[in-house]
Amino acid sequence: MPKKWLADLHQAMEANQLVEVDCAPILDDAVTGYVVGATEAFILIHELDPAMYLDGYVAVYAPHVKRHRIVDDWDAFATRALQLRGIAPKMLPTISLSDFPSLLTTIQERFPLVVLTRRMKGEELCCIGKVLKLSRRTVTLREIDPGAEWEVTRRHRFQDILRIDFGGGYANALWEVHSATHRKKGSKRSRSKAYKGTG
Repeated sequence: MPKKWLADLHQAMEANQLVEVDCAPILDDAVTGYVVGATEAFILIHELDPAMYLDGYVAVYAPHVKRHRIVDDWDAFATRALQLRGIAPKMLPTISLSDFPSLLTTIQERFPLVVLTRRMKGEELCCIGKVLKLSRRTVTLREIDPGAEWEVTRRHRFQDILRIDFGGGYANALWEVHSATHRKKGSKRSRSKAYKGTG
């Protein structure tokens, strides 16, 4: 990307303009939403859902971005629709966009799960989990399955990560179900111990 891209994105952020960021062919789909932070390392976007609401955040690795454009309001009515619904992009000043370890450290302080998108052998692969450990080159994730149960623990190299999603509806719901299920299991175990203790 030319040096002008960072100034363009900061201008779009100040003007609350809808932006499309394209990483093809590295990422299959462009990311559309409102820029809430941009550095030479990462672009942080409050992502627009086609159903006209903002669904979580996407941190795109800036060196992978091939194209970006401001979506004209006459071509896309999203901004006006969101304004009518009282929805506005929210800044996240505590999220560091300096490098991968700082980004993931500050995300995990506020959001329980992250979604990592990687490209392996020509395919996009996603995994969802909780950050357990960070090094200069890797992140160790305790992954959670679609049934909201802990699965494997794996280490992922930063150089393989294309984007990091967090705070979206799916990941939030997964965490809520996981938390509620394990609270219920813990309550049952406590009652069982109390019952045995009365014998």
